[in-house]
Amino acid sequence: MVPLGQTVTLQCHFHSPLKIFRLFKTDGAGLPELHGNHFNNFTLGPVTREHAGSYTCSGFSKSLLRLSRHSDPLQIVVTGVFTKPSISAHPGPLVRAGENVTLCCHSSMLLDKFILHR
Repeated sequence: MVPLGQTVTLQCHFHSPLKIFRLFKTDGAGLPELHGNHFNNFTLGPVTREHAGSYTCSGFSKSLLRLSRHSDPLQIVVTGVFTKPSISAHPGPLVRAGENVTLCCHSSMLLDKFILHR
């Protein structure tokens, strides 16, 4: 999770001495290539809601003459894009053991999902 407006650095690693790494976003957009020996840092930011998504990287070496397979995906979640939702308990916040309580999440935006954390 990365707060809106902050920066995040993603690192690509590979077990052989790849010279060039590329970072890809799941929407297919390639980001600028960086050069290095065994890993590369990709700094994203200041992040906006468009940075949210899944990223993979791939490496290239002159000895291989092709790109390596893509890495496992890494999910970037940008926080602070939406206003905070609120939560309420019905019939109220105090209940006796064994009684039912209904938790309701509310948002000023039309959101279709909420994640409830304990």
